[in-house]
Amino acid sequence: MPPRVEYSLTEDGRRLNDALRPLAVRGRERTASRATQDAADGVVRM
Repeated sequence: MPPRVEYSLTEDGRRLNDALRPLAVRGRERTASRATQDAADGVVRM
């Protein structure tokens, strides 16, 4: 069995994560909104 390893972000990584969080939230909102609109329009995306 391989040894257990724990990873953690550096302070710079945490700041980058904080800076990118709003972009991720917006992306999820846009995806959900588009799926709702497509369903209302009867659109199926592949």
